Amino acid sequence: MVGQVLLILLNVSLATIGYIVALYVSGQYLLVPSSVGFITLFGVAVLNGVAMVESINAEIKSAFLQAGNKTALLNYL
Repeated sequence: MVGQVLLILLNVSLATIGYIVALYVSGQYLLVPSSVGFITLFGVAVLNGVAMVESINAEIKSAFLQAGNKTALLNYL
C-alpha cells in the first residue's frame, strides 16, 4: 500500500521537475497562466499515477488467478 502511494508521488514529482525544466528552457516566468497550467499538470499526473497503480494491481491479480494460486492472492490482498 505504501509503495503504491510512493509510486504516485514519484509520478507527481517527475512531472514537477519537467515543468520547472520547461519553464527554464523556454525562458518563461511563473505567472498566473503558467500556474494554472501547473495545477492542471499536477491533476493529470495524479490521475495517471492512480491509473498506473490500478493497472499494475490488475495485472498482478490476473497473474495470480492464471497460476491458480488463490490463497496467495488472498494473502496479497
